Amino acid sequence: MFEKNRDILMCNENHYVTDLKNTCEYPKFISKKYSRETFQLINGELYHSKVEIDRKVDISTLKKEVIFVFGINAVEEIKRILQNKHRESIIIIIEPNPSFFNYALQQKDLTEIFMEPNVLLFVDSVIGNLNIFLQKIFYNFNFLKYLKNTNVYVTHYYREKGIQKVKEMLVEIRQIISSLLFSLGNDLEDNLIGLERNVNNIENIIRSKNILTLKGMFNDIPAVVVAAGPSLNKNIEDLKKINIG
Repeated sequence: MFEKNRDILMCNENHYVTDLKNTCEYPKFISKKYSRETFQLINGELYHSKVEIDRKVDISTLKKEVIFVFGINAVEEIKRILQNKHRESIIIIIEPNPSFFNYALQQKDLTEIFMEPNVLLFVDSVIGNLNIFLQKIFYNFNFLKYLKNTNVYVTHYYREKGIQKVKEMLVEIRQIISSLLFSLGNDLEDNLIGLERNVNNIENIIRSKNILTLKGMFNDIPAVVVAAGPSLNKNIEDLKKINIG
């Protein structure tokens, strides 16, 4: 099982997994009976796994979105999200407990989950590394365009035992998203289209004429200059009222 999971994860360079040798061993696997696993937490408390779908979270095949999922060990819950999401939606699985990932890597078949290039994995307890990971991911045009629609799904363990860690990471995620959206302006999709076209046309831009040659050419000639896109849409009625005669 380990080799299968390792190979499928290596097919996507966007995954981030911390060095498992230097991580906490808790939650620590103790036993398994039928489909229920028992883990010991660092405080000695026992956690019994449970396949329990949170149906309050609306995952729709009709909405393109970024879905943040907390917890890799709840494979059945993740598979349900895969079945119900839009085919272009992005799933980012965040596992703050590397010991859970280490267990799932060796004991569970993760190939169905990670066959899709739109499913990404982050394994680490360090929130600062989550910042670096997400910034790298969302600089990709294909992912950034869905950032205005986000969703969060918390798997059973984190609903029952790890909600505080989830809250801490969500604060960081919100800050990252807010920063990215603010830097792109009011209309995310319009800005992305313009930015992508500029990147694709960089060679033509370099060869184009210097606009400074036009300086002074239209002195004393009345004109109305507006920006195309959202700005034009907002001001079109006012522009129609202008009478240049």
